[in-house]
Amino acid sequence: MTLRKSAASLFAAAAIAQMRNAVTPEATRSGLAADSLNCAYYYICGKGANGNRFDYTTCNTTYTLPDLVGWGSLHNNQTPGTRANFYDVNGAWMFSSVAPDRNDVYWTPVWYVIAC
Repeated sequence: MTLRKSAASLFAAAAIAQMRNAVTPEATRSGLAADSLNCAYYYICGKGANGNRFDYTTCNTTYTLPDLVGWGSLHNNQTPGTRANFYDVNGAWMFSSVAPDRNDVYWTPVWYVIAC
């Protein structure tokens, strides 16, 4: 029983670390990927290292992201205070972005977004 609890604790700690490492806040990042992504007003946009990108604006819709891989950019240019939520392959919440926002994101584990 102790071994199972230890394994579960390690798994939970790894999952939390993955969520923390998925988004690098603008103030601490060294790259400028998010700064280079143009996103129309009312939209949330992202781009992976592989060049795939998305631009979404419709609320209450779960979008499947277009095979984004590696580090890339995220620009939430929706109306101020609008929250977009991002999820992994299993539908588990990973992180949010509250407009206005620009960040670098490690997109590989991120599969879904609800724009607002």
